[in-house]
Amino acid sequence: MLKWSMAMVSLAACQPAFEVGGKTSVDDFADAQVRALADAACVGDIAKVDEALAAGALPNARGLDSITPLFWAVMCEKEAGIRALMAHGADADQDAEGFFAITQAAAYRRPDALRALLAGGANPNPATPPAGHTPLQNALLASMHNGNRENLILLLEAGADVNAPTGGIDGTVVQDAVAFNRYDEAELLIDHGYVGGLSGLRISAQQSLDNPHINDSAKPRIRLFLQRLDRERVRCLRQRRLI
Repeated sequence: MLKWSMAMVSLAACQPAFEVGGKTSVDDFADAQVRALADAACVGDIAKVDEALAAGALPNARGLDSITPLFWAVMCEKEAGIRALMAHGADADQDAEGFFAITQAAAYRRPDALRALLAGGANPNPATPPAGHTPLQNALLASMHNGNRENLILLLEAGADVNAPTGGIDGTVVQDAVAFNRYDEAELLIDHGYVGGLSGLRISAQQSLDNPHINDSAKPRIRLFLQRLDRERVRCLRQRRLI
């Protein structure tokens, strides 16, 4: 199984090689032409991408663990390589043993890879493997850990489903955001079509407000979110003509 979190680029001896869990493209692509394509895309060398394709490399060829050159370029976070491959027919929705390039790209600090995939028509709502993350979940984590909210915005503008169940969790990314006390992100997600229950969100936020270990400086924001939920509840009731 590929160890995505350990991906890194090595330029030793001036030869581009992508490493995943200590392995290079030599380990993961047995076909020399496909390996050359993956390495060229990894460093964004468009001339060499074209050269590899002209030599017969297939843009949707699979390597070890079903990895593709496009997924390789995504893990290198190389926008030029991603766009070049997609321009030549690389399928952004082709999975690698249940993992999708867009889900990987959504977790990154920079939005370049994700933007390139979406521009090429990647599906923002791929199937989620058991106990796996959705693209929106990874984008939420990127916002939490890297301060990159742009991935969330890109996915939402592309039609990512805020109501989709998250892999292995009985909930949605909105509930995840509230559980992590990320109320700005939660409101952004609610604004993009959330139709799930509000009571669970309110209970979670209220528990955080009542938690003595939560810093007092964070509590005004929690109260604002609770007020937002109350307004949403009233709006929903009015739409149903219950009040």
